[in-house]
Amino acid sequence: MNKKQIAINILARADSTLYFLEHALKFSGMKANDVAWQRSILIMLSYAFELIVKSEIVFTSKNTELDDIDKELKSFGHNIQQILCELDKRKSLLLMEINGYKINNNGSFRQYTITFEDRREIIVEDLVDIRYDYIKTALRNITDHDIVIGYIDKILELSKNVSAREGSSFTVRAASL
Repeated sequence: MNKKQIAINILARADSTLYFLEHALKFSGMKANDVAWQRSILIMLSYAFELIVKSEIVFTSKNTELDDIDKELKSFGHNIQQILCELDKRKSLLLMEINGYKINNNGSFRQYTITFEDRREIIVEDLVDIRYDYIKTALRNITDHDIVIGYIDKILELSKNVSAREGSSFTVRAASL
């Protein structure tokens, strides 16, 4: 399997996650600001974003062997800051139309605000923090349904941008949903 195919496989996982969320939140009546669903929705959104930026790591990697690429990806873990820093060194953030990012410690929760060239922003959860926040006494603020829908749309746009820029004709369609 070549490097481009690995990156396409990663994008497929991100896109299928995003299309699932889009379908659930736009067509099935599920609301993103429902306390019972919010954590799972934010985990899936953050996971999809992580996969997209990791696909760019693969596209720009000097490694060509599957095992080496896998080790490189695993070395980042879920550290969004480290992934974005590496993409900045590779000059990929600007190509991805990401102007910058900042770390937020919202109360006692860690998040990343990602700013795009069109001045839109998304907030990505720190995946380790959101999964293991049960030892914290603070409660997360609930993100409004329409804001979450906007995040889904922007992350899907990012995925399409990465795919198109790298010459991939790959697109997951929600038709099967």
